[in-house]
Amino acid sequence: MRPTVRAWNLAGTATVLSVRPDGYGHALAFAPDGRTLATSGGLDGSGQLIDLATGASTTFTGHGGGIEVLAYSPDGTLASGSVDSTIRLWRDPVLTLEPRASYVTALAFSPDGTTLATSSERAVRLWDPASGRHRATLFGPEEHVTQLAFSPDGRTLVAAGHDGAVRWWELG
Repeated sequence: MRPTVRAWNLAGTATVLSVRPDGYGHALAFAPDGRTLATSGGLDGSGQLIDLATGASTTFTGHGGGIEVLAYSPDGTLASGSVDSTIRLWRDPVLTLEPRASYVTALAFSPDGTTLATSSERAVRLWDPASGRHRATLFGPEEHVTQLAFSPDGRTLVAAGHDGAVRWWELG
């Protein structure tokens, strides 16, 4: 059974768009301009970009397993993390980051787009998305990280763990 993605006008109750992407639709992310929605695809490692004005979709492929998480940078670069233990930055050229750990459980870009935080198990890694250079590894909650978020000024990173713990770091 294919999932249905629906968009609503919050000023009312009317559905403004209803599409059925391929795959299981596990992860979603809006592009910064609000015109495109990225969705994860199937176990084949594909995803879809859905034009919210028309409902038309474009498939992107490259992972060796299902996409678990998606995030857009402020400049519109899409990041995807997969059960194949890779992170891909979808731009020209595509940049693949390999944290050498289990599958990727969370992604977040800093508000200025200069840092990408990723998590695998209980480690949080900070990357330079322009070069792909690994900057630092931070250790978070006792169980795997389920969510990452930067503060609006980008100086604080917060990680939530499967164990219910929340950990934060002052990045400077």
